[in-house]
Amino acid sequence: MLLVTPGGVGYEVALTTRGRAGLPAKGQPLSLVVRTIVREDAIELFGFSSLEERAAFDTLLTISKLGPKTGLAILSIFSPEELRTLVLREDVEALTMVP
Repeated sequence: MLLVTPGGVGYEVALTTRGRAGLPAKGQPLSLVVRTIVREDAIELFGFSSLEERAAFDTLLTISKLGPKTGLAILSIFSPEELRTLVLREDVEALTMVP
């Protein structure tokens, strides 16, 4: 989780492991592509480093029984390009590496 505080208001944003590794130093400008998911009991923000990464996340969420946290876990291990290649090759073994 990342706490972003634009204008003094704090927002918790969930990021992939890759996204957290690429964060600028504290206090430096930050640019994220965000997906907001609204449920009955929560409003959740998910941040991505690119439109392509967010699009891959959105596509993952169309899979039955695959939720946002699993989508983030998948994108923490595989880039959108790697994920696309695995799916095209139908590499089930690689995809099952994701907890």
